[in-house]
Amino acid sequence: MSFLNVPLLDASVTGVRMDPVRELLQLELALHTCEKVRVDFSSACQWSLSLFERQNVLLDIHEWKASNVATAERCRDLGLDEFWTRMVLTDRYTLYEVAPSVGFGGWVLARGAEVIRAAPETAFAPAPDVFDFMEGFRKRPGMFVGFDDSQRVEQLRGLELLLHGYSSALRAHGVPEAGFGFVMDFANYLQETRGWSACCGPVAMIVKAAGRKHDVWVLFWKLVDEFRESLTRPNPLPE
Repeated sequence: MSFLNVPLLDASVTGVRMDPVRELLQLELALHTCEKVRVDFSSACQWSLSLFERQNVLLDIHEWKASNVATAERCRDLGLDEFWTRMVLTDRYTLYEVAPSVGFGGWVLARGAEVIRAAPETAFAPAPDVFDFMEGFRKRPGMFVGFDDSQRVEQLRGLELLLHGYSSALRAHGVPEAGFGFVMDFANYLQETRGWSACCGPVAMIVKAAGRKHDVWVLFWKLVDEFRESLTRPNPLPE
C-alpha cells in the first residue's frame, strides 16, 4: 500500500493536469479496482515526467523526504541538480517519484501530495454513454452485429457478447470505462425485480420469460427502458 493509502500497483495513468495559478500538478488514475482517483501535488515547483505511451501503468508513487537517509542518493539517481537536491534535503520540498511499471513515469517536487477520490456511483448506475450506445443499437442492430429483422434473438445475443467482450478488454488493459458493465448490472436488476436466475445473462433470462420468440425483442427493450428509468428513482425496485 502506498503512503497515500490507496493501492497504486497496476493503476493506469489516464491524465495529467497543471494549474499554474494554484501551483497544482494533478495525476488522474484508474486503480485496478476500477475506482478513479486523482493525486494532487500542491505547490509543485519542478518536475520531470515522461511522455504518454500506449500503456501507462504505475508501480507506485514513492515519497522521499529530508528525514529519509536514502533521499540524497535517490535525488542523484533521478538526476536532480545540486540546487533542487538542497531544496529537498533542507525539507523545503518533498521528492515524489512516480515509478512506472509500463510507460509514463518520472518525479515531482512539491510541498505535499493528496489523493482525491471520485464520488461513489449509484448502485446499478451505468454511465449514460452505454444507453446512448444501446439506443443506436436499437435503431440499427444489423449495423453492429448483422442478422435481419427475423433474427432478433440472435441480434440481442450479439449485443450481449459485444458489451461483455468490450468490458473484458477494458479490464484486461486496465482501462475502466463506467457504464459498460451493463450486462451484469442489467442481469442483477432483473434478478432482484423479477426473481429470474441470472446465471445465463439477461438475454437468456428474457427469452425464457417471453415464451414466444417474436416477443423477445419488445420485452427486452421494455425492460431496458424500465431499468434506465429506475436509476433515477431512490428505490430501483418496481412498486
